[in-house]
Amino acid sequence: TVADALMAVKKYVYDKKVISITELKQALDQNWAGFEKLRLEIRKDQDKYGNNRDEVDRIAKELAEHMARKINGQRLGTLRKAALTASLHCTQFFRSHSPITGATPDGRILGDELSKNISASSGMNHAGATGLILSATKMDASLFPSDFPLDVTLHPSAIRGEDGLTAMRGLLMTYMQRGGHAIHFNVFDGQSLRDAQQHPEKYQDLQIRVCGWNVLWNNLERWEQDNYILQAEAHN
Repeated sequence: TVADALMAVKKYVYDKKVISITELKQALDQNWAGFEKLRLEIRKDQDKYGNNRDEVDRIAKELAEHMARKINGQRLGTLRKAALTASLHCTQFFRSHSPITGATPDGRILGDELSKNISASSGMNHAGATGLILSATKMDASLFPSDFPLDVTLHPSAIRGEDGLTAMRGLLMTYMQRGGHAIHFNVFDGQSLRDAQQHPEKYQDLQIRVCGWNVLWNNLERWEQDNYILQAEAHN
């Protein structure tokens, strides 16, 4: 979210000069009210992290690695020998912090979810799993020993048959060979998940991968189900 926001500021304020920094502040203060046309233009702009776009990926890399170097090795006071280590694992903070995080320059409005782990913002990955993996692995995962998890959503047709399994193996090998750490796959389509939401009795055994563990679909809260549906529909 932060990388996308800074990319939008650079592109629309300084490069294209579509809006001044003062006007952008006004738009954010008003939760984009009165600036809807520009907001939609920015949302549709594919210069977003997760699409193997070098400029925005470089912003993400510089921000994340700067943060990690500031955190790693910091001591927890004088009575403990433990040292802090950086992580890009946000658990549920991408959701819990969204109602208290105002509108952002990437076109996100108050209440919209923030990006999760090292994944792209919801609905902003237009280059598929390969583009997402290439973006994420431009960062140095060794700087994040506490966790560096990537969430990837695949349509069932993408891994069907022998060719599909070969393709999935290729994704895994690419991620690991480029220095990736942890990767979590979910394989589903939006239509099936919407049906599962409407008819939970038919999907008692449907499981979702959540940051290294599996959870039954019917045990997820509604907002969590909506988030996975959005991910699935973005990748269909």
